[in-house]
Amino acid sequence: MHTHTLARTRWGAVLVVLSLAAAACGSTVPQGERRTAAGAASGSNESGLGGSDAATGTSGSGDQAAAGGANATGSASGATGSRSNGGSASAARSAPGVPSAATPGNGPGVDDKTITLGASYAVNSSAANAALGANGISQGDTKAQTQVVLDDINAHGGVGGRKLAVVWHEYDNTSTASADATEQAACDDFTQDHKVFAIFDNGRDTFLSCVEKRGGLVVTSPLTIADTSTYVRFPHYVEVGSMNQDRSATAEVPALLAQGYGSGWNTAAGAPAPGKAKIGILTYDYPTFAHPVESIMVPALAKAGYPVDPADIHKVTWLQSNSDAGALAAAVSSAVLKFRQDGVTHVILRDERGLLTILFLNNAQSQHYFPRYGFTTQNGPQTLVDPGDVPKQQLIGSMGIGWLPQLDITPSQNTDDGPFSNAARRKCVALYKAHGITFSDANAEAGAFDDCAHLWFFRDVVNSLHGGALNRDRFMAAVNNMGSVFEAPGVFGTHFSSTQHDGVGLYRYYAYQDACGCMQYKSGNIAVP
Repeated sequence: MHTHTLARTRWGAVLVVLSLAAAACGSTVPQGERRTAAGAASGSNESGLGGSDAATGTSGSGDQAAAGGANATGSASGATGSRSNGGSASAARSAPGVPSAATPGNGPGVDDKTITLGASYAVNSSAANAALGANGISQGDTKAQTQVVLDDINAHGGVGGRKLAVVWHEYDNTSTASADATEQAACDDFTQDHKVFAIFDNGRDTFLSCVEKRGGLVVTSPLTIADTSTYVRFPHYVEVGSMNQDRSATAEVPALLAQGYGSGWNTAAGAPAPGKAKIGILTYDYPTFAHPVESIMVPALAKAGYPVDPADIHKVTWLQSNSDAGALAAAVSSAVLKFRQDGVTHVILRDERGLLTILFLNNAQSQHYFPRYGFTTQNGPQTLVDPGDVPKQQLIGSMGIGWLPQLDITPSQNTDDGPFSNAARRKCVALYKAHGITFSDANAEAGAFDDCAHLWFFRDVVNSLHGGALNRDRFMAAVNNMGSVFEAPGVFGTHFSSTQHDGVGLYRYYAYQDACGCMQYKSGNIAVP
């Protein structure tokens, strides 16, 4: 899932391969290569999403007109050139009607025949993963997978009566450029060098702020760094298969307590013991991670009788360039030592794509420290254990919540025709198989599911408009009206509304089971809070 080269993750649910070079959708370990780009994430904690633009369908900022001055051209089925340095078949409910006099014109990259999209991919990901200690996971071929799905959509009539074309942006996961520079270059490519309507990529504030100001739209599905405020600050940003940090923090604490997480634990033996939990928390020193820890998890744990000593809340540096990776590894090692010295018996790791998880568990093993862990899908422990990238012994006693079966449980429990699959997943797998695309591991397949999900979601939202001008405000008005109709290949269920632009709608409890030596789901579907 997700020490050294920061690999850029592609736009999907994938583990490890942190990349300051770019972002990708991803599961625990970055599926494609993903961006770990920097940018301060300050902002309000308002709960409403979309603002007046998304809610009413009125025209956006003045930058939108500037960004949309020219329509992008290119082959409807093939990839257009770009700078390289660096679902459900059912339609969603129709968006509310917009009076013709108030309907703005088409957005950038849209003409009568074509919708031009932007997408990213990364190179040198294997080297980046290996430097992090993740040798047994891969990210798949983002370009090939995306092109297969896009071509299939075009072969079946396109989207809203138009064909789709794509502009590609390449990230190098071994680049030494800063996150800010990398993200700015990607934004410039998609909004200035080329004019695209929607971008299938993601990043931190540098990227999202630039795209928002220039009239862009971002549709992605990452293992997320977003909290609720992210969607307020960036009202034209959608994460199809994510559960934001605030929502997952709100769900995780009661799930842990309901499964008996608070009972005593012997960290020398990795086994139950008399007494009660002494909890420590490790996360990133970044607002969208710190906020849910301090404002949601710590108060909830204290109310339940498990106060967390401020000295046992460790926030490590959010990487700004590949050169920071060594310092991050050292900080995680120090956190392991401090928790052990403080007598912390239970450790909650608030992670993005498994990077903190792989570093902490391997350091804990070397220090003969075996706490009881609190996990979510974003840790991807099973995906890291399966290829031997972390020791199975570290997982004993762990529990938490999961919403992506590909990253949560073993492949033998999660077959394409099994109980955790759905029609969208089977359709996605069949499409790839027909084009000779197979997957070396669960992490790679998780990323490929995102490629289906993004494009099918985009198709269904645009088709729900039933014609008229295509611009980002009408698109978001339709997203707000989607509800739970969209079926994504990789998750239990989705939900979208004016206050939820992170699409995961259902999750389950999961925990390590001694009988199988693996993580297993321990509940039915539960609605995301």
